[in-house]
Amino acid sequence: MLTVARAVSFAIDDAGCPPGAKRRSVVDLEAFDRQGRFVPDGGLPRLLVYRSNMVPGTVQGSDLTVTSSPQGTNANLRVQSCGPESVTMLVVGYAFEGGNGVCVALTP
Repeated sequence: MLTVARAVSFAIDDAGCPPGAKRRSVVDLEAFDRQGRFVPDGGLPRLLVYRSNMVPGTVQGSDLTVTSSPQGTNANLRVQSCGPESVTMLVVGYAFEGGNGVCVALTP
């Protein structure tokens, strides 16, 4: 269950972004899972991202950093993504597969 979504940054910073994508968004999420899956190899549920077209994508790889409690029931997730410099406002939704969703608005 996602409990908090917080915009961290939405700035021109192309470090680690593909060519042509100079605006990086960083969002922090807080989550709770009764089953304690926020541990290495614990079966972390798939994290989906929704943008304005409402077509879900999957957050994966280096775009996602997870720090969890020793019991694996609580986690802080940092999600990063890149886009064109021309984007000056973005509303993004996140949800675990089969779970609740949260939205966050990003502005420079």
